[in-house]
Amino acid sequence: MEELKRVDELFEPDFRSACRGFTAEVLHRIATQHDLTPAAPEHVRHLWEIARHAYVYSSLYTPLSTAAELYAGIAVELALKLRLESSGRAGAHPRPRGLRDLLKIAVCEGWIVDNGFAFDLVSSDEEIDPESSAPIERKTPTEIVTSILPRLRNSLAHGSPRMTLEFVSTALLRAAETINQLYPGVQK
Repeated sequence: MEELKRVDELFEPDFRSACRGFTAEVLHRIATQHDLTPAAPEHVRHLWEIARHAYVYSSLYTPLSTAAELYAGIAVELALKLRLESSGRAGAHPRPRGLRDLLKIAVCEGWIVDNGFAFDLVSSDEEIDPESSAPIERKTPTEIVTSILPRLRNSLAHGSPRMTLEFVSTALLRAAETINQLYPGVQK
């Protein structure tokens, strides 16, 4: 069970992060690779920096990795809402507009496209699932993001416990790629 660290332990590395090599320096180096373009709105950038800092500080307290993923999802949702509002196309899309709906709208409007994601999708023409003997249906990057990101954000927002530093970097990458497609520009 998690307990508040004593004040003299606050800046000691969390053994769960340290034993896997996730030092503050390593996580900071990874976090700096996931930057937003200057075109992203200030409020989105603010949420994004909270996500990146939570990721880096998870070296001191591993559960902060969950906060990093949650804030990245919140930043994406706000970016999508602001992009739709500023587009003049909000009336063309029905309400309510949760994260999944907003992602689908962004794909439909062409604001988010497959080649905007750095996926390494390796597939052959006739891949077969060894268990079912059925052909494996490959999803496009936008299908993967519109499916997984809302599920991840919802599981975090509604209290599903998780601490997976290994995958937080990927969540941050996909979130940054999504926001940068909504607000293209030259990255720093």
